[in-house]
Amino acid sequence: MPFAAIPVDWRGRMDVAALEQRLLRGDVGTVVVTLGTTATGAVDPLDQLLDLRQRYTFRIHVDAAYGGYFVLASNLAADAARAFACVAQADSMLSIPTSTGCSPTAAAASCLCDPG
Repeated sequence: MPFAAIPVDWRGRMDVAALEQRLLRGDVGTVVVTLGTTATGAVDPLDQLLDLRQRYTFRIHVDAAYGGYFVLASNLAADAARAFACVAQADSMLSIPTSTGCSPTAAAASCLCDPG
């Protein structure tokens, strides 16, 4: 499957300006947004990417396999809290709460938006 890697900033978050430059080509179908990378815990700026979706046509898939559990945390940094607060606006999401929730039982959720 063809894909394009988008650069990240110094904190490991997707570079919104670089994504916008790629979107100008008009051939992006889905943008995968990561909410909590396994290696660094970086949270992409989902709120800003949703703003881009207002100007360009693309789907947003949230990869929260590692970080999805943190939506329950009350001590997130402001930018991470903003990203988690708008996760319901994504078109699809994957969350595996056992990755960070220390649950002894395997659990995962794949959520898809119902466009109807």
